[in-house]
Amino acid sequence: MKKANQQLIQSAMVTIFHSQKQRSRQLATHVLLFLSHPYASLILYNGQETENGDFLCFGLRERYPEFRFNVGSGPAVIRGNQTLELDKWYTIQLKRDRREGMMLIDGQPLYTGTAPGRFQGLDLDQSFYLGGVPDFRVIPQSTGFDRGFVGGVSQVQISGKPLDLGGDALNVVGIDQFRVCDANPCNNGGSCIPKNMKQGFSCMCPQGFAGYQCETRGERCFPGVTVKDPFFNRTSFISYQPIEDGHKMLTIDILLKPHRLHDGIIFYSGQQENGNGDFVALVMKDGGYLEFRFDVGSGPAIIRSAQPVREKAWINVHLHRDGNMGLMEIDGQDPVRDLSPGDRVGLNLRLPLYLGGVDPRFVVASGVGSTEGFIGCIGEIEINDRQIHLIKDAVESSDINDCGEKRLCDRMPCKNGGLCEDVSSTEFLCICEPNFSGKRCESKVDICTNNPCQNSGLCTVTQAGYRCDCQLGYIGINCENSIQIHKKFQVGGNGFVMFSHEMLPHQSIKQTQNLSFTITTAESKGLLFWQAVDHGQSLRKNDYLSLYLKDGLVVFSYELGSGPSEIITNFTVNDSLPHNIQAIRTGRQGQLIVDGQHFRGHSKGVLQMLNVKGNLFFGGVPDLSAMTGGLHDTNFFGCMTNLFINGNGPLKLSQSAIGGLNVRHCANPYGGRG
Repeated sequence: MKKANQQLIQSAMVTIFHSQKQRSRQLATHVLLFLSHPYASLILYNGQETENGDFLCFGLRERYPEFRFNVGSGPAVIRGNQTLELDKWYTIQLKRDRREGMMLIDGQPLYTGTAPGRFQGLDLDQSFYLGGVPDFRVIPQSTGFDRGFVGGVSQVQISGKPLDLGGDALNVVGIDQFRVCDANPCNNGGSCIPKNMKQGFSCMCPQGFAGYQCETRGERCFPGVTVKDPFFNRTSFISYQPIEDGHKMLTIDILLKPHRLHDGIIFYSGQQENGNGDFVALVMKDGGYLEFRFDVGSGPAIIRSAQPVREKAWINVHLHRDGNMGLMEIDGQDPVRDLSPGDRVGLNLRLPLYLGGVDPRFVVASGVGSTEGFIGCIGEIEINDRQIHLIKDAVESSDINDCGEKRLCDRMPCKNGGLCEDVSSTEFLCICEPNFSGKRCESKVDICTNNPCQNSGLCTVTQAGYRCDCQLGYIGINCENSIQIHKKFQVGGNGFVMFSHEMLPHQSIKQTQNLSFTITTAESKGLLFWQAVDHGQSLRKNDYLSLYLKDGLVVFSYELGSGPSEIITNFTVNDSLPHNIQAIRTGRQGQLIVDGQHFRGHSKGVLQMLNVKGNLFFGGVPDLSAMTGGLHDTNFFGCMTNLFINGNGPLKLSQSAIGGLNVRHCANPYGGRG
């Protein structure tokens, strides 16, 4: 996955962003200094192609911060009067408006200055450099710097827009990963994650703990109050773990009872603490209208209910997002649909899920349309068919009380025409219509209800009746027949074989991964091998290792955090003949060997570590959309044999595989669908 911090080496440079002529430019950067030396050190630079032209730069001179810019008549020099300490994060804010400049640093007074002359416009047509420049002899001497920066940079923003230090870089020279988590800064069992933020890391706290370093105990127990259903009073909130499986598709069902129809946030999750980036939210607006809002990077979608909801009445709200399309349905009425602008479809959520309001320490995205909290009760919330326990799953809370409801049936929990009967203050019973079953009458009774599939086979209703997807070692219409599969097997576009992730470790950047197998197929497309996140999780922007067929060509691809590699053969293999495939990766370097022919390549950026925790899948995966993040839509169809993992093999499925689905003997030697 992407690493947030990069340790900048002296005289190194990172080309980040092409500048454009602007009348005003704002920058925010967070810097960790490791050592001091008597020479000037340049941290950022943007200039004009012509000699002695306009420029803007910032650096340290004997640890004093210095901001310079030249609009055509000589440089403005804005210098701090306090040195910066070592091994400490600083927020540096720089602003230029025409001839006026400003520099603001944590804990120091505001420094200002004015450029001489009459010129006001700043013409910048070179690339934006971070940490140094390729050749100090070609930049204006009036910058005052002749050496690059030694230290760490965690975050850079230009005009309020954050740069992805790994992904946005056009070129990277002499950069090392800053090992910000080596000191284990997170308390109480929290996990440290490098991240583009002020301190360079974020702590993922265990349940019951919160704070920047997991140093405080969260109010999960709601001291002094027994809470069954939480009541929110406009300033209260509960937080939960971030939504991890909503990148491409997201479904949320929520049961709520508004006590007032004021504007307010019912739930919210975003990408960044400063309000920038993607978000998803349900808000109440304009006297009781519900609005489902989300932004996948190209502007918010606003899906508004046709009618306002009622006060002090329980309502069921169903929300669904697929790419940039959104849908909202209230109490089973006709759904309302709309699209977000642009063509982006991935929703990136990194913040906790907030219910009833948002922690006031964070900035709510402006596209949400409200910053106030909700007034009323929330009885249930379900995300992607996963029930969230409102009390036990809470991470933090503030000012929560109990809703005070005595009858659970007042919520109308029974679906599809079911009748509700109160059993006790904490239990209810739904009496379902004949064609429905389940605790809430949520499941339609069909041929799969009693599961005709044997040996843990998975039943799916089809137009023709049903289909059984059989576990590894079983075949048949109802998975009734046992088989032993050894070195050679066939999958038909809906199957896979799974091996433990321990067979292909990724413990250091010097460790090599080596995969080898033989395929026979007539198909031009299909996923051959995949390793990334655990089964049941969404890929989002995580690392992965993959082999697949594209237009009959073999592709070896892996993502380390700065952009994927794609090593591709120059000949096709979908000719129904056996072809041996070997893929080798060490650090950024990769090699693909097909039928003895070698193809080499490397991944983008400077990152070398492959961070994956999922098991190894050959022939496909159970959920292509979620597990590959939409990168693949077709599993492999054909025969596979002679599987080797890091030299171990040929593997026998009956002994080495830990799972699989729809795997059979290779009956068709040509690997096609015929």
